[in-house]
Amino acid sequence: MPKQVLVDKLVNYQGYSVVKAKEVVNAIVEIMKQTLCAGKVLELPGLGALSVVQRPQRRRVERNLRNVGPTIITVNRQPKTVKLKSRRDMTYGEGGKL
Repeated sequence: MPKQVLVDKLVNYQGYSVVKAKEVVNAIVEIMKQTLCAGKVLELPGLGALSVVQRPQRRRVERNLRNVGPTIITVNRQPKTVKLKSRRDMTYGEGGKL
């Protein structure tokens, strides 16, 4: 969900001004970034926990090199990623539909 959608929902449901809603959304996103960059777990009640995890390195074999045998290259484009550990079953939405 884009930040602008969150801003619009704050304006419509809570009656905030657009400027104040943008400040609130940007502050929340910045706090979430700082928490995850510090290596801490971010608890979201009713949803789960966000944490930063190290991804394993992948290896790729390059074969199209001239006059050289196969070469193994280690590829790790994104060494870290954010993982959601869900604490509830999110398979089906309300009414039993996906």
